Amino acid sequence: MIVLVLGILCLPAAGLAFLTAREQVLNQAVMGENTSTVEEKFQEPEPLDPEKSHELQKEIRVKNQENVPCYVRVRILQGDTETACTWKDLDDKLWQKRGEYYYYTQIVNSGESTKPLAGTLVIEKTGEAAGQEFRLLVYEESVQAYNPESGENWQWLEAWKYYVGTEGGVV
Repeated sequence: MIVLVLGILCLPAAGLAFLTAREQVLNQAVMGENTSTVEEKFQEPEPLDPEKSHELQKEIRVKNQENVPCYVRVRILQGDTETACTWKDLDDKLWQKRGEYYYYTQIVNSGESTKPLAGTLVIEKTGEAAGQEFRLLVYEESVQAYNPESGENWQWLEAWKYYVGTEGGVV
């Protein structure tokens, strides 16, 4: 009799348990990443005469390889030679020189490239011995354009100050 009474009392609870449904949804988010690379158009010349100045086409761009808009900067380092060089057609409207870096002032969207920093490199008369190598290293960095605090995009200088600060070369 006790078992029968307990069975009758548990019947409504068992019915409620049977009518309860559960569902699980997995939410995934992919963190944005910025990766950029240098793109150059440069045709290696024949050996240069050290007694003459030379103009070489060297077009420098930076491409955003990832899925978030970013700002880029470029630093050009000369190798161990004393040879003087200058840029003939430096773009100082889209690129701003601050300290040792050239900053691209526009956002570079995913898959896009900057406008060229310059196109012609002028190597001055060196007077050095034939066979001396002349090297330029083009170093680039990028930061995300997105401001995590406001949810808007930064202006170019504020983005660099936020991510690398004055210790990172931003003047």
